[in-house]
Amino acid sequence: MSPQGNGRGLAVGLCLLFLISMIPADLGLVKSSQTLAQDDGLIAPTTPVGQATTLTIGSWPDGANERVSVAVNDGYAIKSMDLEIQPNTLQNSLASTMTDAGDFDDNSVYDGMDVNKSSLQILPQDWQYNFESGSFEPEWSLSGTSNWIIEAIQPPATAIQGASQAKAGTISHNQESSMTLDVSQLPAASGTFKYRVSSEGSFDYLIFCIDNPNCSRYSGYTSRWSGTVGPSTASFSLPATAQSVTWKYTKDSSDNSGSDTARVDDIVITPTGGSGNGEGNWTSDIFGPSQLGRGEGMMHGLLHMDAFVYPGSVFEWQILDAQTSLPVPGFEHMTSTFADLGMIDAEAHPLLRLKFHMKEAPGGGTSEVRSISMNGHVAKTFDTDPSSEGWQIQSGNWANGAITSNGVVLSNEYHVRSGFSSIVVNNTQSGQGQLEFSTDGGTTWNAMNPQGRQDLNAPSFMVQFRMQSTGGSFTWLSFDAELVRTSVADGLRLDVGLDGIPEWSLDRDGIGILGLQNELITGVQWATKAATPATPASFEMALPTRGVDSFSFAVASPSAELSSPYMVVSVNGQDVLNRGLSNIGDLAVVTLSGTELTDLNSALIQANGVYGLDALPMASVEVRIGSSLTTSDLLFGGVFAPYDSNMTLTLNAAHPLVMGLNHELSMTIPQAGQ
Repeated sequence: MSPQGNGRGLAVGLCLLFLISMIPADLGLVKSSQTLAQDDGLIAPTTPVGQATTLTIGSWPDGANERVSVAVNDGYAIKSMDLEIQPNTLQNSLASTMTDAGDFDDNSVYDGMDVNKSSLQILPQDWQYNFESGSFEPEWSLSGTSNWIIEAIQPPATAIQGASQAKAGTISHNQESSMTLDVSQLPAASGTFKYRVSSEGSFDYLIFCIDNPNCSRYSGYTSRWSGTVGPSTASFSLPATAQSVTWKYTKDSSDNSGSDTARVDDIVITPTGGSGNGEGNWTSDIFGPSQLGRGEGMMHGLLHMDAFVYPGSVFEWQILDAQTSLPVPGFEHMTSTFADLGMIDAEAHPLLRLKFHMKEAPGGGTSEVRSISMNGHVAKTFDTDPSSEGWQIQSGNWANGAITSNGVVLSNEYHVRSGFSSIVVNNTQSGQGQLEFSTDGGTTWNAMNPQGRQDLNAPSFMVQFRMQSTGGSFTWLSFDAELVRTSVADGLRLDVGLDGIPEWSLDRDGIGILGLQNELITGVQWATKAATPATPASFEMALPTRGVDSFSFAVASPSAELSSPYMVVSVNGQDVLNRGLSNIGDLAVVTLSGTELTDLNSALIQANGVYGLDALPMASVEVRIGSSLTTSDLLFGGVFAPYDSNMTLTLNAAHPLVMGLNHELSMTIPQAGQ
């Protein structure tokens, strides 16, 4: 079955080219070509034979276009017919983005997350230092004639709080001892600390400084204390730009008094927007094709995030089935910043939720999601290095929020199983760079304006962008594109007389949608099979013998990691390539390299079509995955194999479609001799 069910044709434009040769019903003579009518009338308006006409099929499910009729001279029948079918475009912008303040609070569920900014991030923890560990953390730096120490409190009369505290180093006249805390990873915050001073009043000071490690008892300090003070509590505020706070004990040129030292304890810094425990979760509102108001069955779309993943922090997400609140199999532990949710079976999981889990890195760094885009929108600010996400920068580099190059910069390759038919871009760039795109895996590249729109002649399912030097260097500051969704033919049928029995049909198991193979031979999009050292897991699909523009699939081993796995691909039972894979645990996408794709296509072109139809012959392609070391149940799916979807049907008098037309002609009352 097709992914959307038997006979469920999505809205789509089709170009039909009829080449008809006819004979009288009772004679073996060939007459001249007649015409194809496109409108309600049988005769006019008409499209001459040999020219294309565009049809729109709507009213999902089981939509039909009834405006196709064939006019034939009275007394003649159709002997043969060539029919060319080409997918056309029917655009509808459905992209959406969460990026503004308040967007992340819209019908979402969260804990420990800050949803009131223009980006999504966890509420940072309070920074607390009570020195009970007996050592300074890495974010501290010590300087001066003698370093601060952490002392066990003896005698109790010197105690501030607890069993340990920070104490200034032992110094003499005109000397100082300082400790500085790096707060560059903190947002705007407020803080408190406890202190105790025993010094020469008005001459020897404990001073506290914000963003001024070189402050002195005379200038540049935020607060200072001398004499016998405390234990007391001080308060302070930090702007979001703050880099450091410093505590310093400093002496003048003569005299000592009291204990001649200062002590600090119980430092607490709280972010202004609130604090958490350094860990948080966020779950989106419900989304899915039925929420888009199109009234037709569609796939889920491309999900893209403009995100900064802080090194060492936890950043993972999962897709939940909105009806069960359980993760969609395979989508439990995702870490990439984009994914084609068209991999998910929209019939089995029609409504979804996106759930994030984040946790601070040791030392306080956090990840941040600047935007979440659905249904074909891709946005990159380049605030972070895009090469960490798979972009390729040749003859250049990334720095300070921009890419500079005098060569080529390549984006990720985005797969969009739901299809798109127009590209709208809004780039910020300068210098001598030309933006280009490719929809066939990099075989051909097309130039486009940095701010503009490019309409395609047919639905596409993959795209990659690049910026190429035109003779000098260029700077690329941001990238924004919408891959405008289009309806894609699913379960296409030709039914003479609309009696419910098609004379020609792509609505069958294992065919996929027109222009894209996205399912297994059984018609399902996902399957689970066991892989053992003796027998690998085997998954079969049908691919067109004309070849494919790309081939990839997704695989996971949910129960136990499959160690040292291997992959073998065969065409009609003949192995054409094999290689090792990385250990399989969480869902991973396996994509054939350029050389591997060439080998696969060479085998497909030489193969016999054991599946498909005359106009779209398909060979059996088997993917076997196994391991000589471990046993596991493998979840396999997300097949992605786009191909040239133009089809030519060469039909003789015995073909059901020609026979159906001739039967209808025999039942039709002639009008104006036709």
